[in-house]
Amino acid sequence: MTDRYYDYTRTSCTCVECRNNCKHLSGMVSPLDLLHWQEEQGEDFAAWCLTHLAASPGALVLLRGQVTRIPTLVPRRLWQGKCHWLTPQQRCAIHAAAPFGCAAFDCTMPKAEADRRSQHVLFEIYADRLTGGPYSRLWDRLHARGQVVRGPEEARRDLPRGGGTV
Repeated sequence: MTDRYYDYTRTSCTCVECRNNCKHLSGMVSPLDLLHWQEEQGEDFAAWCLTHLAASPGALVLLRGQVTRIPTLVPRRLWQGKCHWLTPQQRCAIHAAAPFGCAAFDCTMPKAEADRRSQHVLFEIYADRLTGGPYSRLWDRLHARGQVVRGPEEARRDLPRGGGTV
């Protein structure tokens, strides 16, 4: 992977507050993540996705004056709600290749910047949904298999500080 993510510098904070997100709120996967992971996994990519990803109802956004959801992919969560890539040592097992919602955010970021970054990728995901693209087809497949997680607003309620970056 690279130090740059879209036009953003990857973050690397591992403080308790950031790790709390890993314990309760999986970071959103971007279409670019899927491309990177597909290159890494090759022929095993479909099976890899079924093992490591889940369908989230996604972010609530205001679109043309209507509150709507943009369904997102996220890392699979364990029954306790934590990201399955969080090791027993409280480290990310794939930190160098972490998804956008993890790699491009940290607890020190102003909300306006976090919102700007989220909106950038949510727009890409929405465009993919409108065209029936690969991101949306994978979400649909995971959803149909029952590989779903609760929405981000529900997961945020479990955060000790009551927040969350993405």
